[in-house]
Amino acid sequence: MAVDPKGNTGAGMEDFTGQKGVSKLIDTGSKGMGSWLKSMKEILGTAEKINKVVKDTADIQSGKKSGGGSSKLGAAEMGPGSFSKQIGLKGAQGFADEIGYKGARGSAMGNAALGIMSAGSFAMSMMPNTMTAVSQRLVAEQIGMFSSGKMNPRDIIRTSNNRTGGAATSAGAPTAAMGVMLSGGYGFNSKTSQNLASRLGGVAAITGMSMESIAASTAGQSGMSYLRLGVRLRDNNGNIRPYEQLVNEIYTKIWRTDPKTPELIFNKLSPEGYTLSQITAGDEGMYNILATMLVARAKNKKPITAKQLGNVNASLAMVGATPNSIMARSLKNQASANKLLGATESGLVSGYGGALDASTAVNNGLAGMAQLLPGVVDGLG
Repeated sequence: MAVDPKGNTGAGMEDFTGQKGVSKLIDTGSKGMGSWLKSMKEILGTAEKINKVVKDTADIQSGKKSGGGSSKLGAAEMGPGSFSKQIGLKGAQGFADEIGYKGARGSAMGNAALGIMSAGSFAMSMMPNTMTAVSQRLVAEQIGMFSSGKMNPRDIIRTSNNRTGGAATSAGAPTAAMGVMLSGGYGFNSKTSQNLASRLGGVAAITGMSMESIAASTAGQSGMSYLRLGVRLRDNNGNIRPYEQLVNEIYTKIWRTDPKTPELIFNKLSPEGYTLSQITAGDEGMYNILATMLVARAKNKKPITAKQLGNVNASLAMVGATPNSIMARSLKNQASANKLLGATESGLVSGYGGALDASTAVNNGLAGMAQLLPGVVDGLG
């Protein structure tokens, strides 16, 4: 049998090219999500039926309600499939029928599955992953729970994205980085976290590291090791100083004049490399951050500024990379993925929450049946 190249969504891969591609892409992705959410609502309806049967059966067993001569709860109705009949399902296929699933080429879920397997797979692969959105929300909730002050999770996500100027190394990276900072003892509204967030895009562009890795190395630094070089890691208020301040000062301590071969700092056996390894105390991530940024400072021919680190293209320009470089385009693509996640996060999390509610309702209904009606459960075995 020939397979329709357009799948059940009626859209072929070629339909996603050109100026109308974006709208077609979103529409196709929405069809699959709509079918999934519809199925979740039907599952909730099934859970309600389960709860009703449990209640009615318990009432009959306790004598509060008469089962009547034709009661479906009599011994003759016990056995495989009996409970499915009580809640409106039909035999072994009952639950699948209830939620509209009719096999690989069926309706509702079947259509969504086939849609994902052709043009739909292309659309949905570009749409944010539900678990990415859920993970981001969980991090934001934890940030709100354990940082000073009261903050809404969605506000935390928006603020994290705004602080990086829209830059991101992956979808959800700005929020994840702030979660990492919290685990190191730096709350969302701390000056240390704010200073880092506003420079994360530039530091990530220069180092090639993820925002989460940069945050982890930053939060784990000890000021004592920096004092070996006569550099203070923290300001008078105990906040970790911004990266441009640290790098500019370390630069003058390691090199008296502009070095001819600054890349020697990547070699830990060189004098400058050995010195840097001493102050970073074995943290490979921080070594990479400072080494690459020191080279960027050397190529910049002047001290690095906060404005430069606040802009991805300006940071890349320091090391000679243009806006058309693969690095710049990659970061731009990741920023767009993070932006798309921000636009769809609420719906994805809401849909996942509905699925959790459905699962919880079914679990509670079956647990209640197991507790109240051991005979029925035995019959279902």
